[in-house]
Order: sequence, then structure tokens, then C-alpha cells
Amino acid sequence: MPLVNYAVVMAGGKSSRMRREKCILEFEGRRLVDIAVESVEGILDYYVAISSNAPETAEYVKGKYPWIETPGRGYVEDIRFLMGILNAPFLTVACDIPFVRKEHIVEILKFFHGKSVAGMYSGSFVGINIVAENGEETHEFKDPLIAVNINTPEDFEGLKRMESKF
Repeated sequence: MPLVNYAVVMAGGKSSRMRREKCILEFEGRRLVDIAVESVEGILDYYVAISSNAPETAEYVKGKYPWIETPGRGYVEDIRFLMGILNAPFLTVACDIPFVRKEHIVEILKFFHGKSVAGMYSGSFVGINIVAENGEETHEFKDPLIAVNINTPEDFEGLKRMESKF
């Protein structure tokens, strides 16, 4: 079975729809970037991808986690940059999926067969992927909470209203 070399928590986006840096927002007493890191810790060696788009996130991450600075020109461009410096395959986890857990990471790693994998729930991408040199497959998660992602202030307010239920 092919092995995934690293995990990369993607935390350098522009957060343009959010209008503030979303990776450092708090949910359940933890920052979103911390939740994403906790999902991969102990499973894979990892880095947090930061960029100049999110200076507060970068400052927070640099004091706490291993990091790589990407150009921050967009997800695809940052993945290409990461492929140039990391040995593929590697797993990526977006920092804006507040319900990501170790179980999700283990699940997609068990599914991996050497081709790139896009994580999905009910036909929508969920922000957990495996980047490989060839091919592409999709993995359908069963847990509906993995589809919750934070893009706008309204998304975050809805999440905060849900907070006490989890």
C-alpha cells in the first residue's frame, strides 16, 4: 500500500468572503487551525502552509507549529508550490472545516491507493485531499459534519449557534 509522506494544513488563504482571517477564529475554545492540526497530529508528520495573505495566522503558526510559507496565489498554485518542495503523496486539510477529526484522516488514508484523492460528502468537496503524482479518485465520507465549512461571517455565526450542541 502506498504511503502518504506528510500532511499539510492549508492556512494561508485570503479569506476574502470572510473579510477576516478565518483560521484563527475560535470554535469550541480552539482556533480553527488548531483543530485541523489536531486531526493530523500523531498520524503523519505535518506542516502548516501559511502565506502573506494571513499575517495574524502566520504569526500564530510560526510560534507553535512546523510551517511552510507558500506564495498564496490560490489553492492550486499553492499545491503546485508544495509539490515542488515536498515528496508526494501528501495529504491536505483545510483549516476551515471545524469538525475534522483524526477518524476522517485515517479513513481517507485507508482509502488511498496511489492516486490523488478528493474528499467529498454528498457530492461536494470537503477540504481533505491527498495529492499524488497521478490519477484522481474521490472518497465519499459518511459523516455529514465533515461538510460543514466556514467561508462567510454568516457561516461562522451559524457555527457559533451550533457550538453548544457539540
